[in-house]
Amino acid sequence: KLTSPSTGISAVHLALLQDMKPTLVGFDFFNPSVQHHYYSGSDTKKCPHKGDNERALIEGLEKEGKINVIK
Repeated sequence: KLTSPSTGISAVHLALLQDMKPTLVGFDFFNPSVQHHYYSGSDTKKCPHKGDNERALIEGLEKEGKINVIK
């Protein structure tokens, strides 16, 4: 479940609702070596997003041909 989707996932959802086929570039699924929010600094424990769940969603949408992903 995505109880706290990222802004990127929310944007993908909105694009799909508008019958668009979005292309994702540079989505890192919350790599712990990268700061996710300006307010969290290096403390990734504050990140409420579920990278594994978002990765599964994106991979599923890509497999279904609903989105493009540039890796």
